[in-house]
Amino acid sequence: MNPSTNHHCNFLSGVVARRKSIAFIEGLMSDEDSVGGDIFLIPATGGKPQNLTPDRKTSASWLAWTRDGKIVAGEFAQGESSIISLDPTSAKIDSLYPAQIT
Repeated sequence: MNPSTNHHCNFLSGVVARRKSIAFIEGLMSDEDSVGGDIFLIPATGGKPQNLTPDRKTSASWLAWTRDGKIVAGEFAQGESSIISLDPTSAKIDSLYPAQIT
């Protein structure tokens, strides 16, 4: 990340490049020993990262690109696990394996 921008990334994990974009998970320094945070997308040529999961009450733990250009990711929510499919062009999220949150 460019230190001269307003965006500050304390912890990068789960970086996956595909086509012209890079998807990554960003968390806080308090999460240093574990992977967790929001899913971001940034152009491979640089630019401002876009938070694809800004209002989710979950923490992404891993991600991978699918052949059709979507992102599949694992999440933790209230101690439970779930798997989502995320379309980076629309930010639409579909639950593939939802956590049992009550």
